[in-house]
Amino acid sequence: MVELVLRKLPDFSSCIEIMKEQQKLKGLGQRTYHCYMRKLAELSYAFGKMPEQCGVQEVNRFLTALKTNGEPHSESHFKQTISALRMYRQALGEEVMKYTLPKSKARKKLPAVLSRSECKLLFETTPRLKEQVILKLIYSAGLRLGELCSLKISDIDWERKLIHVRQAKGRKDRYLALSEALLPVLREYFLRYKPLRFLFNSSPGETIGRSTVSKMMQRAVKRSGISKEGVCLHTLRHSFASHMLEDGVDLMSIKEMLGHEKLFTTMVYLHVTNCEFTLKKCSPFDKLYSGVFREESDKRELYEYLQAYSSQAFAKESIDRTQFALFV
Repeated sequence: MVELVLRKLPDFSSCIEIMKEQQKLKGLGQRTYHCYMRKLAELSYAFGKMPEQCGVQEVNRFLTALKTNGEPHSESHFKQTISALRMYRQALGEEVMKYTLPKSKARKKLPAVLSRSECKLLFETTPRLKEQVILKLIYSAGLRLGELCSLKISDIDWERKLIHVRQAKGRKDRYLALSEALLPVLREYFLRYKPLRFLFNSSPGETIGRSTVSKMMQRAVKRSGISKEGVCLHTLRHSFASHMLEDGVDLMSIKEMLGHEKLFTTMVYLHVTNCEFTLKKCSPFDKLYSGVFREESDKRELYEYLQAYSSQAFAKESIDRTQFALFV
């Protein structure tokens, strides 16, 4: 869309430069920046002029169309456009754009949550090992899609049983529990797929695509026969939080695990009254598959294997980088 507008309206390049500056100043993520640019480009394309040249009636007409076009994500498109226009207006100065943007009210809608038996059914009807590991890991740690895709082998602390999520939403790091019940599946996955650098690769050393993972979930839901409305990949994260709550983990701990900025965000779909300030590192996946290890030595053997694989993968990555540098 941005390229289309540039062909139709070359002056739109100044809008791109302004938004790039705002991205750096405000620390916007790459996806958020591209989303905002797309919305500003759509506005300019619709009226054949720069966003700041669009009048009150034109902007309102554009926003009304976004609200009422009946698309599944029309509400989110509306909110994204409001945010993009507000940022662009502030960058230009209030005197340049005098119209008042409407406030976007969030719908009070509870997310879809799977029961424990539905989670188990989802995993066990997924035949491909790689897809199974991905879905299990998202549920076991409550990961976001982007966090899973950017997860590196070196981010797993096998000794301390922790997953280090780096620079996630809000540019925050956090630690999550690595489920012991997931270790046998991870070992099998390492043996078969031999990932390098990233835990899940699209090609050697390259991270897996977001759309690829989303399609995995769609196929898994279809195979399992789960008919709940609104079930998507993010449902596994909601299910993680809900099951933790059922297990007696306090809301403050769940907030930290999910990486939420505000407690209110967690409370949107978790209805709790008693919150204690204790951070617990555990995973509901362990209860789903309890009794995986008969002996403590089995667990120790698994940790040693996974740790050794991580070290070898890191060493190989360093060698490959050196060879590539020499080749270039």
